[in-house]
Amino acid sequence: MTTVAPLRRWWAGGTCSTINPLIWRRDFDWQQADARSGDLLALWRRLLVTEPGLVVRARLCRGAIAWRPVGDETATGGTTYRLSLRPNADTYVGPGKVTDFPGRGVFSLRPLSMELHQVAAPWLAGSLTPEWDRILWRGASWAYLAYVAVALAALARRNRLVLGVAAVVAGQQLAVLANISAQDFRYMAAPILIGALLVPLLLGSLVPRRRPVSDGPPRRTRPRDRAAGRP
Repeated sequence: MTTVAPLRRWWAGGTCSTINPLIWRRDFDWQQADARSGDLLALWRRLLVTEPGLVVRARLCRGAIAWRPVGDETATGGTTYRLSLRPNADTYVGPGKVTDFPGRGVFSLRPLSMELHQVAAPWLAGSLTPEWDRILWRGASWAYLAYVAVALAALARRNRLVLGVAAVVAGQQLAVLANISAQDFRYMAAPILIGALLVPLLLGSLVPRRRPVSDGPPRRTRPRDRAAGRP
């Protein structure tokens, strides 16, 4: 571990919600991490065998973006990471940390319309408040809405095959819960989109289906009417 980063960095970066304080620091050696990946994996495997409860609790905490509708403002990195409005990569990671290359200008804000950008920017900033976070950016909220919509639709149509629609959402939740590095909304972007698309299905399932009104019992056809071609 000390060949990759000082032990103080491992302790300081060992937060429950994010791995960023560990890996995005100068004293973390990425080349050594790649070279010693087998040793690091063996260490994790040994911890999984000796302390399985600790590993499960850590995964539940790190994967909170997959199942928890609200972030944890008291924990380091516990809030939802949505996006960056900084003008370029240097202002995000620091000056001199991004080497120069021909396509470097791509990694910068380049609005197609500055007028529309100025109009939309305040609305985007307003959506980042905690009140809107659980509605717009937490994929877990949309995942649960998708489950409710699919369950009600299956009940209304009396068709269990409708439940298969939720398989994509459940798979995404389980994958993120098993392997995620931080509370980044993009890891749960699919449930957000799927949940939004299922809102009409949810509303339609809440409306009772009307049966067609019949004028009475069906009329029985007599034999001579059938012979004459009459109904």
